[in-house]
Amino acid sequence: MLCAIPGRDLPNISWLALLAFDKWVHAGIFFVLVLLFLRANVLELKSQIVVARMGLAAMIVYGGLLEVMQGALFEERTADVYDFIANSFGAVLGFVLFSRLIKKFPILIRPIMGYADDAVVATARIVAPGVSYDEVSIGRVATAASHRGTGAGKDLMRVCLQTIADRYGEVPVRISAQSYLQRFYESFGFHRTAKPEYLEDDIPHAEMLRLS
Repeated sequence: MLCAIPGRDLPNISWLALLAFDKWVHAGIFFVLVLLFLRANVLELKSQIVVARMGLAAMIVYGGLLEVMQGALFEERTADVYDFIANSFGAVLGFVLFSRLIKKFPILIRPIMGYADDAVVATARIVAPGVSYDEVSIGRVATAASHRGTGAGKDLMRVCLQTIADRYGEVPVRISAQSYLQRFYESFGFHRTAKPEYLEDDIPHAEMLRLS
């Protein structure tokens, strides 16, 4: 939108030009754009860096197309190769920062929610390895009373396990299950460990493990 503003509507301040302020604006816009784009589209994928590189390439191409459109379509605007370089510079900086952040601060907890008629009827969360257990974990599993016995819980578990496979590969999954649901989790390949039954929130629980 900013790139399409007619040239006559832009401020004409000479000292800003001396500081190449326009180029820093271009770099800043694409820095933020790449960070937002990658945050929205890449964090949940297994091959994060590979897809992030594709996103970076797409943003650089987008920056080039904007300059071509400024020269060909937008009123009183011209294409500027230095603007394209600034766009690309900002995009690369955003990619570098994103790459470092996802290595240093991986997603630890991801909520999973099931909907019916725009209402949440089933929830769970996937917890990264090293947080609750050494393995990936599924916790806080709950189904609305109105949808128990409808298969919503099974659908929720299938989504959780598929999400783990997509994000981490075929890895072991450890859970703390309410004891009366042991058979339910066994149907998904979980087996009770040697740990004795224990209380959690005054409810009997059993530790269960699903091997890869």
